[in-house]
Amino acid sequence: MSMKDMNPTNDTVLSVSDLVVRFESGGRQSKKKIVRAVDGVSFEIVRGEIVALVGESGCGKSTIAMAVMRLIKPTSGQIISDGLDLATIHGRALQRARRRIQMIFQDPFGSLDPRQTVMEAVSEPLTIHKVGNSAGERKELVFEALRMAQLNPRVVRRSTTTCGDRFGNGPEPRTCGRGRASFDVGRFGPRWNFAPHDGFA
Repeated sequence: MSMKDMNPTNDTVLSVSDLVVRFESGGRQSKKKIVRAVDGVSFEIVRGEIVALVGESGCGKSTIAMAVMRLIKPTSGQIISDGLDLATIHGRALQRARRRIQMIFQDPFGSLDPRQTVMEAVSEPLTIHKVGNSAGERKELVFEALRMAQLNPRVVRRSTTTCGDRFGNGPEPRTCGRGRASFDVGRFGPRWNFAPHDGFA
């Protein structure tokens, strides 16, 4: 399917066309082989729509999500969002695009650094993306996010692993691979989310 066939509109928040991801397998002692993890996948997500990608284990669901997030670089294809091709941008342009994207991993505990407090974990992306004019303002944004998730502000001093499950009980999560995998950060929230487990939206 080509981009012309998909005909993206102003309501299209994500348009993926002919996405291909290939990996090399094998080492020095064996002949290298090409693994076709994703081969020519196309789909489109419009505003307000939920799209589920369903398949058996190992069929490429997580690879598609990671490629769209640019955690891995696609071999070929287009990933269009807000007029940008996420498959080809890099550097600051990619960093700016990532402000609008949120990935919800299958295992929330495996996604959290046990050495970090809740304050450090929640404020880190704000610092990376330069949200807020000062450390104090970012701290207030963290407290606001916790209140929106109906969490006691006192958890900010605790390790992420001691209360990680509570991050799954916030109001109206946008999407998640499992029922307790995420909470919606509202005003800091993404334009579209990925949950690499049973599907994504």
